[in-house]
Amino acid sequence: MGTGFDDFTERAHLHYFEGQENLSPTDQKARNNRRFLKKIMEAAGFAPNPTEWWHYSYGDRAWAKSKNQRPLYGGIEPAKK
Repeated sequence: MGTGFDDFTERAHLHYFEGQENLSPTDQKARNNRRFLKKIMEAAGFAPNPTEWWHYSYGDRAWAKSKNQRPLYGGIEPAKK
């Protein structure tokens, strides 16, 4: 996939390999794997995080914003006294 899990460098961005020329065979495979993951996750209704190739959301605020919908769930509200 081009990086390990929880790599927070620019290389971990979802579209890091897009638009680059002369990719190595390993980088081409990572690009193609990321494209495949994105395709199947979006087809299932998930929304990608653009800075983490492994991070997809469903039902939270990030997902709702990308889908122009209301979140299905949110954060925990503090108890009122």
